[in-house]
Amino acid sequence: MKKLLLLLALAAGTTPLFAQVEAPRLSRSEAIFNTPAPNTLKHRFHFALGSGNLMAIEVTDPRQLQQLNDLDSLFRAVWTTLQPFTDSLRKPLVSRRIDYVMNRVETRIRLLEHPQQGLQFRIRGADTAQVKVEQDTLRIRLFTLDTLRDPKRIRLYTSEPSYVYEQPYYVTLYLNQVTDVENLSPADLHWALNHLKEELGSNLTKQVPGYSMLYAFYDVTRRRKITPVDPMRFSYRKRSYFNPYVQVGLQFVRGAWAPSTAAGFELTRNVRETRQVHWRLYWEPHFFFNRGEKGALITDRNDFVTFAYTDKEYTTDRKSIRFSTHLTVGYLVRRAGPWLKPGTVKISVPSAIIWKQLHLEPEFWFNDLFKGFSPSLKLTIPFD
Repeated sequence: MKKLLLLLALAAGTTPLFAQVEAPRLSRSEAIFNTPAPNTLKHRFHFALGSGNLMAIEVTDPRQLQQLNDLDSLFRAVWTTLQPFTDSLRKPLVSRRIDYVMNRVETRIRLLEHPQQGLQFRIRGADTAQVKVEQDTLRIRLFTLDTLRDPKRIRLYTSEPSYVYEQPYYVTLYLNQVTDVENLSPADLHWALNHLKEELGSNLTKQVPGYSMLYAFYDVTRRRKITPVDPMRFSYRKRSYFNPYVQVGLQFVRGAWAPSTAAGFELTRNVRETRQVHWRLYWEPHFFFNRGEKGALITDRNDFVTFAYTDKEYTTDRKSIRFSTHLTVGYLVRRAGPWLKPGTVKISVPSAIIWKQLHLEPEFWFNDLFKGFSPSLKLTIPFD
């Protein structure tokens, strides 16, 4: 018994009590100015403003946008409040973040400065200049009273104001220089907010289902939506859905040009705001052309069943050449003419070059475990 008591005493002396273990906690600064953190609210909308500048609107509930009516006036009011700090805001070669927090009682401001990592230069001819690369961030926290879910709470809040809960939403600017806020186009800001409200439609007046996570990305200077492609539909992040799929293509294979078409279905998953993953299964006929003994045109149709996997990133620059992860495997199910052997398989390497809607991908054709191996180059236009 004495040995047992001694063992318990030693264990108690070497094991910290629960009261002695301090739980990790946020600093007061982070709790005030960075809670919730960027890109954590449920519904997010991004707007490319030109020259690399970007605006993001994050809301807990789309109905909060009813209280946001004039972005130009909002930014001018915020910039006026920041005037006592303009000397700090105009420092060159410094990346800064400004948190502007509004609540029912007061406004709080936090200024963070981050020197650049190393020295960075731009050389143009004989002119060498040190440049700033990282952007500045101006994050404005707004709020609505939490009366959106149950209008009956309004009476409670009226009689018990101490129980009012502020539901946050944010407007964030990512600018080359924070002083660019003075030069943002009022017409662009007006279009961005009002076009978003028009597309949200009834979502501005009714509660969005809990599983829905709305997202859209707009090119404001060109007055168009980047993603999703359908102008009257929003992406639902972390959700999957089926769509019909159609494409047309042209490839050079076995010494001949062969046009093709395809029809089937695709499963799309929104991984994040600018990234989608597609799984596709489709019937894909290829058309080979030949001349008969009397010179008559003969069309030989060879049909494949094809599975495709695509991992695609969306950007605001649709004219530049991009790369995406792309893998296809097709199996010959209908054969005609002398072009292909029974059991022919075609595969693409896991990459495709994308320019606008055009996809260029290498393909390899073979039969009987890599016999008759033949490279090909395929150009497709998917209608997704």
